[in-house]
Amino acid sequence: MYFVVVVAAVCCVTWFVWWRRNLSLPPGPIGLPIIGYLHKLGGKSLHFIMHDLSKKYGDVFCLKLGSRLTIILSSHEAIYEAYVKKAKLFAGRPDFASFIKTNHDAIGLSLCTFSQVYENNRKGTMRAIHRLHSSTASYNELLQKEAKKMLELFDNSINSHNAVDPLKAFKRIVPSAFLAMMFGRDFDYHNEEFLDIVEWFNNWFENAEADNPPDFFPILQNMPNKRLKIISDCGLAFEKFALKKLKEFENENGDTGLVYSFYNYFGKPSELGRQEKLNLARVVADLCGGGFDTVASTLAWAPLYLLNRPEVLRKCRQEILSICKDGDVSVDKKDDLPYFSATLYDIIRHSSVGPLGLPRVTMDDLTFRSYKIPKNTMVFVNLWACNHDPSVWKEIDFVHPENFLTNDGALDNTAVKKLSTFSSGVRRCPGEKLAFTKMFVLLGTLIQRYGFIMDKAPEDLLPMRGVTLKPKPYTISMKRLHLKDILSKKDF
Repeated sequence: MYFVVVVAAVCCVTWFVWWRRNLSLPPGPIGLPIIGYLHKLGGKSLHFIMHDLSKKYGDVFCLKLGSRLTIILSSHEAIYEAYVKKAKLFAGRPDFASFIKTNHDAIGLSLCTFSQVYENNRKGTMRAIHRLHSSTASYNELLQKEAKKMLELFDNSINSHNAVDPLKAFKRIVPSAFLAMMFGRDFDYHNEEFLDIVEWFNNWFENAEADNPPDFFPILQNMPNKRLKIISDCGLAFEKFALKKLKEFENENGDTGLVYSFYNYFGKPSELGRQEKLNLARVVADLCGGGFDTVASTLAWAPLYLLNRPEVLRKCRQEILSICKDGDVSVDKKDDLPYFSATLYDIIRHSSVGPLGLPRVTMDDLTFRSYKIPKNTMVFVNLWACNHDPSVWKEIDFVHPENFLTNDGALDNTAVKKLSTFSSGVRRCPGEKLAFTKMFVLLGTLIQRYGFIMDKAPEDLLPMRGVTLKPKPYTISMKRLHLKDILSKKDF
């Protein structure tokens, strides 16, 4: 037995050396022959490891993660060259077990590879989002209802003399807003069906972390795995919920909600075949689920960052109060609130809650920066590193609204385009605009209506490990602000 193991190891090493010499790849620490760099994943977060390696090997280098050859891109220039100039060549998705178990053979927006069906799904989604945003009054009314629900939730905590855990609160507030946007209907925070689907999405994100062995060793995909079982169950729960809601609203004629635009573009469920129906359900699940955790995590960072920059918080509140005299922070006020908009963009930059985005694979053999990259090579982009590049951004270690302001105080749209959080190219996040407008209204309303102080500080400002970067647990005490308090220049 010992002899067999030794021979197998020698064969693996020999094959690996031959394979490595016959590839033209960027310099980098390939890693151990069998596990590559996977042994590094249990400690530091992967984006930090990649950032450290980029300081030595440059903004393009290669790793071996398990059995998967991986290219790491770590600069705006590298992202542009790959994801924009060679967009479709870098547009695939790896056949991760966690992706396969989530999709259950359906094709949506996020975890599927690039194909004609994906392109059609994205086209229909972008049309629906554009239509929703074009109906400014209806869309704003929908978001104002969600803002008022948020106020009731926080008022109840204040009346009960309870401190608020921002992450727990936004894990209800944000999914409700996304579902309202999708279906044009109110979802009560305490509704059992609503709480169930939120819990399924939370379970998915907790179990789909970047160190799941079957994702990097495909041979393990068909072996028993508790995490994959949970991921599969979550995928089925998303599908079941979406199919139920699509059928439920099929015969209604709503003027708000993305689902009605989906009916016009894709067809109603009763008109679709089984596969088309499953694909539509996956589009709904991807668009909602992709925002549940990322937007909630970003908003959970916001009070923490702003309490560390009280002068920024004060300026945001003054600007909001001077412009939103009718009491509502609405989606059409973005251009009138440049300082607050810039602050929100820099919170998005600094938190970088999806530090590596979703991995891609090359769709064909290609040449990149004179290197020959084979088909099916996995690609990670270190979005966190791009958002913390001192050659692009000032004061990278805390929220600095001036990163997104021109010298005359207007919102700098050129800087907004440099923000890497939503990735780039043909796989850029389709829900970017929806995510921003939700955060704009919810955070703007929070700043306008409440003062808050730290109740229990987090252990430190380093994020917890996971698919998305969340702050360590902390709580804040909140107080309703009244006009007389603001006029007397009291600080809260």
